[in-house]
Amino acid sequence: MPTYTPDIAQTLANVCKAMLHNAAAAAAAGAATDAAASAAALSEQEKLGGIFHYSSDDCLTRYSIATAIAEVLGVPHAHITSDAAPPPGAPRPKDAKLDCSKLKALGLAHECTPFKAAMAEVLAPFKDALVAKATAGSAGAAATA
Repeated sequence: MPTYTPDIAQTLANVCKAMLHNAAAAAAAGAATDAAASAAALSEQEKLGGIFHYSSDDCLTRYSIATAIAEVLGVPHAHITSDAAPPPGAPRPKDAKLDCSKLKALGLAHECTPFKAAMAEVLAPFKDALVAKATAGSAGAAATA
């Protein structure tokens, strides 16, 4: 469930714009004598209160993250294996996705960039150096085997 930072920033911008819009509407409604308009403005402000969760819908393990990055870089990853044993330490849930339904219902959640697409964008400036290092490392390992 890694979430791409520009997606988070756009969602925060959406929330801030909505809050500013609602504050202006509430101020205008407060000046009006129309009780229905005041009630509607208050209702909209209440929707923007409380706790909001936002995260990617991707549900990834450390293994799937590692293989996705290898695929983005175009490097071999057959040597990477999944470990079914739980990690040491405190027990962790298999799925720790956050409930983002509140932001989605308000139309404020920015569409999440899929993990591999985000990694391709972030790693693009370093791809050649990373691939050279990965292939040099695997060539060295093969030579010593």
